[in-house]
Amino acid sequence: MLRKWRVLLADDNKQFVELLAEILGLEKDFEVVCMAHDGEEAIAGIEKYKPDLVVLDIIMPKLDGIAVQEKLQELPNRPKIVIFSALGKDYITRQTLKLGADGYFIKPFDFYLLIKRLRRLMGETNEEQATRERQLTEEDLDRRISAIMHKLAVPPHLLGYKYLIYAIKSVACQRKMLENITYKLYPEIAEQFSSTPSRVERAMRNAIESTWDRCRVETMEEMFGYSVNANRDKPSNSGFIALVADKVMLDCKKQ
Repeated sequence: MLRKWRVLLADDNKQFVELLAEILGLEKDFEVVCMAHDGEEAIAGIEKYKPDLVVLDIIMPKLDGIAVQEKLQELPNRPKIVIFSALGKDYITRQTLKLGADGYFIKPFDFYLLIKRLRRLMGETNEEQATRERQLTEEDLDRRISAIMHKLAVPPHLLGYKYLIYAIKSVACQRKMLENITYKLYPEIAEQFSSTPSRVERAMRNAIESTWDRCRVETMEEMFGYSVNANRDKPSNSGFIALVADKVMLDCKKQ
């Protein structure tokens, strides 16, 4: 059974807080209980929600991160504290650590690296890590695959859209399915959706071709991390499925 750590986020940049809350919301072991946008809101939220972890920026209105830390000294059960700052000043780092900060991050940073370090800070055990890594549920896969398909602008009204999601999920769970796409995966999808293997293959190809024509080159590069040019050949069904399945599993490993 995984512990769920209650988190309060405090930063005057609302977009940053909402993005971090959304990313943490995808993880089963974190629960964002409060988002504050100034130091006074942070103190009120800490007193009300009693979070296990407080993540706050140094520069905030009303009370800055240092002042919030000073207020937290008075609490009998102080939560873990992680400080963010766009200022890489040694004296600020020393001051926050002297006041009991458990971690200090300079913006910008990698969100997935942050999550990994937050788990370490909260004392995640090897057993909990193993449990979390096993709990890649069907719901998790559906959400991650759907997010990628949406970003790639795969037309959801096309029949091949739902076939591709099924195929990507199958390959993500069992890589060997990719070696049997014609003789195993297509027939399995056809049976699942009351179709035929040839119709499944054609519908997938149609969806991929529509996607390749619609999607921006920059999006492809951002998603898959390699150079794409406008004249690049459209990938085969198996190539596209492998590409997205690899992206999903890579993102999962960054947890």
